[in-house]
Amino acid sequence: MDGELNKMPTSNWRLWRFQWSFFLLTVGARCNQLAIAWWALKETGSVSFFSIIIACTIGAEVLAKPLLGWTGDRYPKMKIVRVCNVLSMTGAAGLLILSFLDHFSAILVTMAMMVLGVAVGIRDPIQSSIIPQLASPGRASAAFNQKALLSSIAMLLGPAIAGLLVSTFGVVQALSIDLIIIVAALIMICKFNVDESATTGRTIADVDKVPFITPWHVLISSGFKVVFKVKMEFYLALLAMMINLVLFPFFAVIVPFYVQETVHLPAWYIGLLDCSFGIGILLASRIMARLARQRLFRDHLIMAGFGLLGLNLLAVGFSFAPFVLPIFFILGGMGLIFINVNTSMVRTLATPAEFRNRMAATVSFFSSLAIPIGSLIMGWVFWPIVTTDSGLS
Repeated sequence: MDGELNKMPTSNWRLWRFQWSFFLLTVGARCNQLAIAWWALKETGSVSFFSIIIACTIGAEVLAKPLLGWTGDRYPKMKIVRVCNVLSMTGAAGLLILSFLDHFSAILVTMAMMVLGVAVGIRDPIQSSIIPQLASPGRASAAFNQKALLSSIAMLLGPAIAGLLVSTFGVVQALSIDLIIIVAALIMICKFNVDESATTGRTIADVDKVPFITPWHVLISSGFKVVFKVKMEFYLALLAMMINLVLFPFFAVIVPFYVQETVHLPAWYIGLLDCSFGIGILLASRIMARLARQRLFRDHLIMAGFGLLGLNLLAVGFSFAPFVLPIFFILGGMGLIFINVNTSMVRTLATPAEFRNRMAATVSFFSSLAIPIGSLIMGWVFWPIVTTDSGLS
């Protein structure tokens, strides 16, 4: 008993360090994204070129999830996370050097961003699957709630910090902070490992213990087979694809272009809009708890979520006053939670327990697949405008 009591604080301490390291990475990634967006648009004046950079970056992340996601079932998860952090550090250092030299090379920037995308694609699924190995059985649920809370806080702080850094100090300083944050996140997890045989239940153990004789292509294909066989999961994946087809290009391409070229405001206004969206997510998270207790139908909430997201997009399309737009971004954040929370509940009920971990990476692949496609479509839509304004041919 004494041994168990002594071990528990260590386990919780490791969980705390792991969760906060991902929090730092999320904040740093937002600083990186906004800095690169501002730098690329300033140097090229072309939203189309920037959309291609985004498409290549997200494409690398999307492909890494199904093609390399199985490594988390075969090799020690903490070692993989550390390798991914080193990759992130390498990509961030490359971008910092280019910005410090004031040398914007579309090829080099894209390559560095793709390295960051591969690291994210491998690392993110492990963030959830490793929690049962770091938390005690009684604290697993609280650990997942803490993960969601930290992600929401990062969505609030990340855009605000990024906007202030870029608008106040510049791109070089924002990328420097990103590199420092990645190094700090790596230091937080560099001195501990997890027991790969330690699990909270039979199902998780079965999923984690992948035989080394199983070919890698079988590990990849098994996730796709399960998704196609569970029709509800497949339909929800298609729904997520449709949302990401519009939502990611909206924030990554349209909003920076709109702020810089249409309303002519500093980068902090991008942070304000993204922060408003995060506030809507937090507000809806509290509202959702009350609505669930009142037993409202999930389909009504999903429809309301799509309506609120649509209002958010229309507000930008109609060029509402800058002081009014944050209100619509708050509504958009609430709409996204109404959609995600309810579809996630359906997904949990529809997915066989023995395939949940394996299916997560595949569903994430499908839902993320629309992101580079949407970015390319957005660049194609903007291309006539950009070529006319800048004289490109």
